[in-house]
Amino acid sequence: MIGVYGRTDKDCLRACIASILELDYEEVPLVDPDIPTDDFWEAYRLVFDGWEMDYALLEEASLKNHAFKGFAVGMGKTEEGIDHAVVCLAGKMVHNPSPASHV
Repeated sequence: MIGVYGRTDKDCLRACIASILELDYEEVPLVDPDIPTDDFWEAYRLVFDGWEMDYALLEEASLKNHAFKGFAVGMGKTEEGIDHAVVCLAGKMVHNPSPASHV
């Protein structure tokens, strides 16, 4: 895992994916976070399918009492109510890709 930071306040998932896969920020396609939710996740499914990699998109309900041993992207809302993603390892946050978190 390398610590990649987003360039805007709307590309944290892109930065998390780059961090976990140890890619340059620009190597991960930008998916517009303002498109409808189903379209957003379908766009990322196409990215992962194009890379021919295994992945899983799991909802919170399926994660009860389960912490991944490896890296994962944790998603939720900030205290300000903004959707945000961070890199987790064994269920604990290890990288916050927000541009503001490393100034």
